[in-house]
Amino acid sequence: MNLHSFLHPDEPDRTSISLSQEQLDALDELCKSPATRIIEELHEMESRQKAGNRLSLVLAIVGTIASVVAAVTGIIVLFQP
Repeated sequence: MNLHSFLHPDEPDRTSISLSQEQLDALDELCKSPATRIIEELHEMESRQKAGNRLSLVLAIVGTIASVVAAVTGIIVLFQP
């Protein structure tokens, strides 16, 4: 109970506003500071970059295995009579 509703119990309380979830989300987005927006964008970029890093790691491992196979094959061919 606030002061207005205490002093005027017959009048409706105009201090509370009911907003839909969509309106609350829009208001939350508008109130974000530029630093918060930058941090969120960096988190999104980091999650996208993780997928690319995994692909690079897999390709590097495949390349390393192929290089080892080629080196062993070269040594075998070199010492073959």
